[in-house]
This record gives sequence, structure tokens and C-alpha cells, in this order.
Amino acid sequence: MRLFVAVWPSPEAVRTLAGLARPELAGTRWTSPEQWHVTLRFVGELEDPRQLVCRLHEFARSMPSGGVVATMGPTMELLGAGRVLAVRVSGLDSLAAAVHQATAGIVALPPPPPFIGHITVARLGRDSLRTAAGHVLGARQRASWRVEEISWRVEEITVVASTLLARGSAYEVIARVPLMLPGA
Repeated sequence: MRLFVAVWPSPEAVRTLAGLARPELAGTRWTSPEQWHVTLRFVGELEDPRQLVCRLHEFARSMPSGGVVATMGPTMELLGAGRVLAVRVSGLDSLAAAVHQATAGIVALPPPPPFIGHITVARLGRDSLRTAAGHVLGARQRASWRVEEISWRVEEITVVASTLLARGSAYEVIARVPLMLPGA
């Protein structure tokens, strides 16, 4: 099973992302609301996720009260060598580092690259990269690709199974790990 640990945006953030223009651009694949998340840690192939979920529950019990606040926006940018159009999400650096530390040793992965909190809104094919980037991030378009800055309290992290399909990845949340007690 191909897994990652993620935070999902608030309903308000999803509404904002859903309201963005999505021009028809050859070779550009726009992501859908059910795909919008912030990956805290890619885990990769893991036959049995129980140990991962147990470690995350242990980690969550040790979280300081008050939780974590994520902030989406205010702009989009190209990431991943210009192949991903994304909205930055700040406030999750410490959480991502703690999740990585809590799950170390479960899978043999090289150290992760520096964490860049983001929600992918489009994937750009090689042939469409210059056209799409110019259209989306060109000087005339920058103002229309600003995103309302939205903050939300992160109340849980999730373990997500990812299945690669021709139209993009399909995700299934297989475990939810609360980060704070209800009413906290």
C-alpha cells in the first residue's frame, strides 16, 4: 500500500480553491477538491500500516495543547522543477518535522527534502510547462492568481493510501489521528 501522512484544508480553504479559474491548457491536469491536502510525510510502500498509525497516535498524545494553525495563501507558485502549480501553506513545518521523527525507522526512506507546505492545484506536463506557467504566472495574470489567505486549526493528521490512476491519484484516508481533545 502506497502511503503518506497529510493534513486536509478547512472547508473554507476548499471553497476558496474551488473558486479559482481553471483555464483549459493543453497538458495541464487540474486537481480536484478530494485531492487537496498538505503532505507532511511521504511513507511509500508499506504492507501493514498499523505500526505507523500507532506511532502517530503516540506522537499526538505528546502534542502541546493549543494545536497547530495552518495558513494557506496568499499566492500560487511553481514547485517541483516547475511541474506543480501550488498554493503555499505555512505553519506546518514543526508538525511535519515531528511526524517525520515519530515515524522514523518504519520504512527505509532517504531523508526527506526540506519541507515546503503546499496544496497542489495543477500538474503541468513537459510540453505545456512554458505555456501554462506563462499563462498562470505571467505578469498580467499574477493578480488573478492570488489566493485569499485563510487560516485553520489542524485538529487531526491522516494516514492516506494513494492509488495512481491515469487521471491522477485517488486517495483513501485509512486512519485519522486527532491532535487535540474536543473542546480544547
